[in-house]
Amino acid sequence: MPERMVTLLWFDSFEQAEYYKEQLEDAGIDAAVVDDREDSEELETEFPAQITGLVRLMVAERDAMQAGQVLEEKIDKLMGESGSPSIEG
Repeated sequence: MPERMVTLLWFDSFEQAEYYKEQLEDAGIDAAVVDDREDSEELETEFPAQITGLVRLMVAERDAMQAGQVLEEKIDKLMGESGSPSIEG
């Protein structure tokens, strides 16, 4: 039976999600990026407001807690003194 995957975070861009996927993989946690933007035309027809957050970062349900802790630490480091995250450098 395939392992149940859960959405850990939603992003506006594939690049953002891919960056955090790599952070999880560096910590030994398998992750996947799912881009739901292909379905966004249908959503925009039903909900004409700006559609955001259509790229998902997913992990196995059993890894969700550990993945959340890893990302929380990474985000805290990225926030640093500036108070806003940056994925550059």
